[in-house]
Amino acid sequence: MTLMCKLTVDKNNKITADSVEVSGNIINEDKKYKFLIPKDGVLTYSITNSDGEITDKQVKKAVTLAFTEWGLYVPIKFKHVKTNGDIQVKFMSELNDSILDKNTLAYMYYPMGGMTNGKCVVNSRFHWTNHGKSVNMNSIDPVHYPDKKTAPIQGQSWDLDQVLRHEFGHGVFGLPHSQSRNKIMSSNYGFMEEHLTDEDIFRANSKVGIRKMSSELLKRWNEWLVKSSDRD
Repeated sequence: MTLMCKLTVDKNNKITADSVEVSGNIINEDKKYKFLIPKDGVLTYSITNSDGEITDKQVKKAVTLAFTEWGLYVPIKFKHVKTNGDIQVKFMSELNDSILDKNTLAYMYYPMGGMTNGKCVVNSRFHWTNHGKSVNMNSIDPVHYPDKKTAPIQGQSWDLDQVLRHEFGHGVFGLPHSQSRNKIMSSNYGFMEEHLTDEDIFRANSKVGIRKMSSELLKRWNEWLVKSSDRD
């Protein structure tokens, strides 16, 4: 069996909602899926190609930020390697990937075993940044907006490290979508949280264990992550 999960987007803005307790139902549902088993406590990751609009340095930063945040809470170390990582992030277009469509930001296969394990595909149709804020249209479409100074029109960019946190929840920890809004594992970018919430962390901990860290150190790490994630 091969299972994967796509992250889609619609026109909704992020909606604020009260947090909910983690139910036993979602934890039982999580148990249906495997997780990537590290070798000696380590999972490696590689980035197999370039996007063309976002720099390789920015992509590596986004991937590293996403893994660093998950790694604060689970007893797994994530290590970058140049090729053939346990987890492989790749940019593709709809022209050469039949799974992608105009509404799919990215997808990653559930860790069910076999050749699809660890495969994460990001749709190059979208203009990616590490902050997800509006950008000058010159950056998105320099052909039609050749002069940045005379074309101050703003267009949407999409937050790469946020999307990757979500996809790694599927493909590394085997977590299905949350039925609640404002979680990293919510089903749509429009109402998905940018960083891990208590529910996301508890679900991962229930499957792979808990990393022990002092509350003060964890607080400092989280403050750094929030700042780093909001800039390229």
